[in-house]
This record gives sequence, C-alpha cells and structure tokens, in this order.
Amino acid sequence: SKLANQDYTVTLKQYGDYVTITDVIQDTHTDSVLQASTDILGEQAALTVETLRFNVLKAGTNIFRANAVASRNLIVTAVSATDLRRVSTGLNRQNAKKITQVVASTADFNTKSVEAAYMAVCHPDVESDLRNLSGFKPVADYGPHTTPFEGEIGSFEQTRFLTSTVIAPYADLGGAAATMRATTNAAAACDVYPILVFGRDAFGIVPLKGKSSMTPMVVNPKPAAGDPLAQRGTVGWKLWTETVILQQAWMAVLEVAATA
Repeated sequence: SKLANQDYTVTLKQYGDYVTITDVIQDTHTDSVLQASTDILGEQAALTVETLRFNVLKAGTNIFRANAVASRNLIVTAVSATDLRRVSTGLNRQNAKKITQVVASTADFNTKSVEAAYMAVCHPDVESDLRNLSGFKPVADYGPHTTPFEGEIGSFEQTRFLTSTVIAPYADLGGAAATMRATTNAAAACDVYPILVFGRDAFGIVPLKGKSSMTPMVVNPKPAAGDPLAQRGTVGWKLWTETVILQQAWMAVLEVAATA
C-alpha cells in the first residue's frame, strides 16, 4: 500500500488583548495586581480560543434534530436516548473512530463500565435532560481509575458529555413549546441547543507554532518617549490560530430543546 495525504488550506487570524497597569498600583496596592491580571487574561485567552472553535464547528453539515423533525423551527423536544443512538449509529456507519477507550468497572462500590465513546460538548442547560436519561452514567460512577475531562458530566452508551457555556443556544429559533427554555417566550418559540459530537480526527487546530501559539507579554512601567515618568505598563496576550473541519462525516450536530 501507499500512503496518501490531503491538504487543507485555512487562513490564520490574530487575536489578543491587554490591560494597563500604572505605577500607582505597583507602588501602593497591597494585592498582587500584576499576577491577578495575568491569571484573568490567561482565562480570557482560553475562552476566546474555545469560542472561536465553537463558531467553526457548530457549522458542521452532518445535522440531526430532536425527534427527527425536518427543520430547526420545528424542534420542541429535549434530547432523548433515540436521538443519541441515531447520532452514534450515523457516526459508526461512517467508520468514525472513538476518542476514548473502554473504562471497566472495579470492585469499588457502585462503579460502572463506560463504553469506548465519542466526545460531545453542550450547554449546561441541557445537563438536566441528559441526567434524566435512563442509562446515563455520571462521572462519579466511573470509578477511581479514570480521569474525567475538565467539564465532563457523564456518559450515555457510546457518548461522553462535557458542558460549556460557550456552546450557546440559537435564541428563539425553535417551535412553540411552553415547557422548554426560551430567551423571550417559549410559548412562541423555544431556544435550540446544539450538541456537538466528535469522532477522532474530525477537526484540526492550526496554531502558528508549537503546542500553543499564545505569547503572554508583560511590560513593566519604564521611561519611554511617550511615558517619561514610567507611569504605565501593560499585561497582555497574543496568538494566531484557526480551526478547520477535516471530515464532516466524523462529527455531528444534534439540535435539541432544553426543559425549563
């Protein structure tokens, strides 16, 4: 056999932010404002990258909808076992690869086995509906020999779930469903929540260089042409990045409503 490769072309974009630290803060404040600013900007950088990735991935074309309705404005039901099985079956039929391996139960009390699984991310509003599914396994039941992902809440059959507020709903674009969540009025139109389900190698992350392309920058107040008394410094970050879907058939977007 011969190896083959496929090229994907994306345009990197630059993002960044900074805050100003004055000499007054450095000279008089008892708290470590510089360290606090660094921590806050680090969190902001991570949230920015996560939001950018979601904005690309939510546009996936392999779309499933709750109760198999024909369009988004007809969605009025929460996620169900049938919906999740339709998604996992669809990915299986495309030979998508699972991301996680089997997690076996142990002799410890009430631990449960977890199947090799795809990973899914969703908004926290969907969490209660997922937990109400018969057969849902919370992270607490995985057992002591498993390290859950940050934000992971549990698994259902072939899918493990993480939650993030970045996975924002489409406001008021569903059907009329008074018992569902809505930004305005669910009796007129409920919100629609995307659940992104991924197989291995479904998408790629393209930083400019290295494992992470973020460059943190700290400039302490120092005499300069525009600041002769060294009164202003900055703390900031900068990065180049982009996300690209590599294989639409190895990821899916399940659109559902969320119980109020």
